This record gives sequence, C-alpha cells and structure tokens, in this order.
Amino acid sequence: MAVTPTGDAAAAERAATAPLGTAVLGEPLIRQIRHRALTTALGATMAWLFGRFTPGTRRRSTTMALCAVVGTQLAQTLADRRGSRLVRATSLGSAAALVALVQTPAASRLFGCTPLGPLAWLGVALAITAALAGQRALPRLERTIAKAWPALTEHLPRPTR
Repeated sequence: MAVTPTGDAAAAERAATAPLGTAVLGEPLIRQIRHRALTTALGATMAWLFGRFTPGTRRRSTTMALCAVVGTQLAQTLADRRGSRLVRATSLGSAAALVALVQTPAASRLFGCTPLGPLAWLGVALAITAALAGQRALPRLERTIAKAWPALTEHLPRPTR
C-alpha cells in the first residue's frame, strides 16, 4: 500500500517535515497538479473576461467560463496522452457532450447555462488555446518567483531524496 510505513526512520522523518501530501504523492505530481490548476484557471478567466467585454449576458459569460474549464482540462489530458486512442475518443466524446448540453436550450437551462453563439465559442477556443500556450511558461515563471521571493519557496514542495 502507498501509505504503509516502511520502517525507514529517515524516510519517516522526511515525511513528517515535508509539506502536506508531498510524502505520499511526490513533488513531480504536485507540480503537475499545480500547473494543470493554473492553466485551467487561466483558460476559465480569459473566457469569462472575453464574455464580459463582448455583448451578452452574465449567464453567457459564466457558460463560456464553464466550457473553458472543461475544454482546458480535456485539452491538457489529450496533450498528455495523445498516443492513446481511448483518451482521444473519450476527450472528443466529452467535448461533443458538453457542446450538445450547452446548445440544447432545455438542458442548458437545467444546468444554469445558456446556448452560445459563434463569437462565444470562438472566445472559448481562444481562451483554451492561450491557456495551453501559457502553460509552457509556468516552470520559468516559478523559477522567477522563487528568485524574487525566496521566502515563498519555503511553502512549496521540494523534491524528496
């Protein structure tokens, strides 16, 4: 089991002083989770802002943000596992289901959304694309922040050896 004690005193000491979750999950996984979360948040925020600064309702903006959250997550999963036919099929199927739910008026209202027009879908696609492009800059951004605010790095997970 992943959380079963190993009997190694040094490993137990590192686990006790490491930031929460690092001992079990490992620093690389936590970094990937952080990058995916930031990328998803960036996509949703950009889609919402696109919706707010173009003609439309607040519900339209929140629907755009929701579509960007799901779309960004699907695009990241697809990028991580692009060699898998199963991942490609389920990602495209999930995207089609999202579009069908959003574009069907009764289903859309049931979920608190509104059908989107071509300009809104363009905004969602641009937000997803920009967020995925921005994901490549995250490691460099983290290094820059760590240099500018060294005290902040004390709160970030460190590699365990």
